[in-house]
Order: sequence, then structure tokens, then C-alpha cells
Amino acid sequence: MGTNHYWDPPDPDRCVTCGRSNVEEVHLGKVSAGWVYSLQAFPDEGIVTLEQVVTMMTDRARHPAIRDEYGHRLTLDDWLSIVVAVPDDGGHLKCDRDRAIAIDLRQPPGWASFGSDFS
Repeated sequence: MGTNHYWDPPDPDRCVTCGRSNVEEVHLGKVSAGWVYSLQAFPDEGIVTLEQVVTMMTDRARHPAIRDEYGHRLTLDDWLSIVVAVPDDGGHLKCDRDRAIAIDLRQPPGWASFGSDFS
């Protein structure tokens, strides 16, 4: 069983009463027990590394609104500690090679990132 993480981009038109937004949530990735974090890549936007994902969020908001699929809020530091908790020894990418965009999407110290949808 795994846990998906999402970023809620800032929406200046968010309803102040109910909190509803017209801006779609962004899937950041998934962590599964004992596995390395699977980072969602956005190759069409040139965002394929962890550093680029963080920059994407922090360029839009000083304190990005990150949450898990159960609604628990995470700070950027909390989320990053989950992402880097299990470094990839290469086995994860080999296991999911058919879903990975390309071997060069891996970044040191080695997290697999995927440009296709997954959950």
C-alpha cells in the first residue's frame, strides 16, 4: 500500500467560503513501504528532477500547500524528508523501466521519476 502526495497550487480566485479552487491539484509522487519514492516528472514542461519540482512549487508559493491523499498537510521539509528517506539503488527503476520516460530522468543520489500517470 502506498501514499500519493499532491500540491495545491495557489489560486487567487479560490472561494473564501468553501475553499473550492479552479486550479487542479498536481500529483507529486508516491511512496510505498520499503520502496524508493516515485517522483512525478513533467517532461513537457522540462521538469524532471526533484530540484526542478521544488522550484516549480516555490516559484509560485513561499510555503507550498502539500498534502497526502488522506488530507494530511505537509510542509515542504516534511515532504522532502519522505522523498529522500530511501535512496534508490537502481532496482526501482529496473522494476518500472517500462513506465519510466528514460534512464536520464534519474537524478543523484538516485530517485526514479516518471513522466506518465501512475498512482
